Amino acid sequence: MSVTQRSDEELDREWKPSGRRPQSTMARHFSITLDDLFKIDNSIADLDAAVDQKKRLVSTHTSELKALEEALRATEERLKATAALPDHDNTLNAPNTAERPKTASRPGTARKPVPSPTQNTNLPPMPGARPPTPGASESESDESKEE
Repeated sequence: MSVTQRSDEELDREWKPSGRRPQSTMARHFSITLDDLFKIDNSIADLDAAVDQKKRLVSTHTSELKALEEALRATEERLKATAALPDHDNTLNAPNTAERPKTASRPGTARKPVPSPTQNTNLPPMPGARPPTPGASESESDESKEE
């Protein structure tokens, strides 16, 4: 009977775990603790979903940022263009003396102002003056006093 001595490496290569051997309680607790600690349980699927969601969120934020930057650039360009041009409001509202023809008005052809029908022509015009308030006739006011 000859006993052949095999090395540990050979024994390790040939060893296959048996499904019949129960796992020790200590090994199970250690495995559960590692899973909880490193979130290994279903981690690949969960992490993949979380990464995809964060990628979409980053992509959305990036596109919003690009749109805001483009709007900011356009606003800055309009501001620069407005600052570079002369003041349009003053030139549009003020009459330009260079563009008006240099013709003199004909004497005696100007229209005279026409007084309004409510304006009293006997009194000189007063700034802020109002037309007189129409009142009741004297006969109507006498009748109301008698009652």
